[in-house]
Amino acid sequence: MVKPKPQSNRQLSIDWLRGISIIGVLILHSGFEGRLDENTLRLWTSASTLVEWAVLAFFFASGLLQNPNEAICSVLRKRSITLLVPFVIYHVIYTLLLFALNSTGIGTQHIQSFDLNTQLLIPWPSPAFQLYFLPVLFVVMLTASIVTNTFPKLSKWIAVIIILGAAVFYCVEGFPNSAHGAEFNKWPLYFASFWIGFLSKGEKLDRPCWRFPLFAICMSIIFTAATRGSGWPIAIPPLLWYGATISPRGWIAPLANTIGQSAGSIYLWHTPILLPAITIALSYLSIPSLLIWLSSISLSIVVCIGIRISISLAFRRWFKIESPRWISL
Repeated sequence: MVKPKPQSNRQLSIDWLRGISIIGVLILHSGFEGRLDENTLRLWTSASTLVEWAVLAFFFASGLLQNPNEAICSVLRKRSITLLVPFVIYHVIYTLLLFALNSTGIGTQHIQSFDLNTQLLIPWPSPAFQLYFLPVLFVVMLTASIVTNTFPKLSKWIAVIIILGAAVFYCVEGFPNSAHGAEFNKWPLYFASFWIGFLSKGEKLDRPCWRFPLFAICMSIIFTAATRGSGWPIAIPPLLWYGATISPRGWIAPLANTIGQSAGSIYLWHTPILLPAITIALSYLSIPSLLIWLSSISLSIVVCIGIRISISLAFRRWFKIESPRWISL
């Protein structure tokens, strides 16, 4: 058996950021009224405020990984397979599952009704609300590829202009009520977070020169100040990532190698079926509401990681290949 190559500190730090961010995403999606008591819901509200940056961290990480030298056609082909294909597949799967649950009466109390034919033909927004991230990231990454290929020497200055432009946009239009969601008024925030990640990468792949992340952090602080503090979530991912890059490997490796490497799968699979179903099942047990909330998040992560490992093992055993990215990201 061939041992996998050890990850660089850079890749490890990105996986660590993904790991802590996906926990934040599950927190954002776990506040189910009627299944948790008022005290737990108040705690969930506070926790959700603290992790408002969670989705932005994935755009930031994608900016870190953006290859400015990759051809536009290559980016279009690869990102179509890894982002648009899973969006379509999981949209259809989740739409059919949710419709079936509604039709049988199982999910009538917890699932919003919808017309099946309309929803299949018009997938935006999807009943699996978390899937919006995939096409939005596709647009952001394709746009970045066009910029870096067309204006290679000016790409960093264009990044600065895009970040400041997003800040000006929110100064005029007002900052959205959250830093996540499919609404179009949040897209400038996603673009800005991605380009802050792009500015953070510098030239070295292992440990970045401090000047690049410092400049990116300064840009995020300027963005926050320009939005009168409302845009503070955009400043958290670069701070967390750079902190991880200068931390000992032993501190960040456990989270990076477990949850971090499975963050894409967890994002795809945790809702709208798994996390709500686990919460409903736990609510029938005589356990405190706080424990239901924390356990539903933990169990969802464990189940998603288990499914990912099982799929990977099945593909290796039966097809002698790694599982396709469009299945598990």
